[in-house]
Amino acid sequence: LEIVAFERGHFTSYSACGIPYWVGGDVEARDELIARTPEEHRERDIDLRMRTEVTELDVAGQRVKALDRESG
Repeated sequence: LEIVAFERGHFTSYSACGIPYWVGGDVEARDELIARTPEEHRERDIDLRMRTEVTELDVAGQRVKALDRESG
């Protein structure tokens, strides 16, 4: 089974509900909110495409059109 995940941002898995604690100073570092790094996804055989935005999805044809937000 091939798994490909697309993430248009910089983080794949983080605790959004922890952001107020980070802003308020209860959580010292932003990285403490990260639940799983891109490397951890890849270690689980997930083909992760960071900073990539899906622009078109063809379900019948099983194709995804995407834009690399780093290179355009």
